[in-house]
Amino acid sequence: MRHIAHYYGDTVRRLFVLGAIIMILTLPFFVDEIGQPLIIPLGVILATGIAAGLTSPQNTWSALLNVCVAAGGVIGFEWYAVDWYARYGREEFFFWTSQTLAAIFLLALYFSLKTIRMSGAIRAWKKIKEEEESFFNTPPKDDGGDA
Repeated sequence: MRHIAHYYGDTVRRLFVLGAIIMILTLPFFVDEIGQPLIIPLGVILATGIAAGLTSPQNTWSALLNVCVAAGGVIGFEWYAVDWYARYGREEFFFWTSQTLAAIFLLALYFSLKTIRMSGAIRAWKKIKEEEESFFNTPPKDDGGDA
């Protein structure tokens, strides 16, 4: 596969898949701790997998989707980690799982934003370059006067 400069979607995809695998493997142990209907964590796992599968260097919207999923993951999992730590301490496996998932989604957020930032900078640079080329390659206009 060809490397695309400043594109980190492959890294985001791997982080999302890792997060989804951790969630699906630990869900049976944490159904009671989550305190939500089972459809909610299953929906989060599904949304993470869908975002991973749709990640593409061809679509800016997929990077925006990744930012939203990653930000939601950071907020959700860190919320659970802090809440669980306050109530039960750091010795609990649920705390460490939530904290690990928050860190994975934070990395995904970082790389998603890097992709968006650089794609915008590259587009701006190309536009400036095109404008310069058209300015310097355009022949002077004939003003209709006698020379």
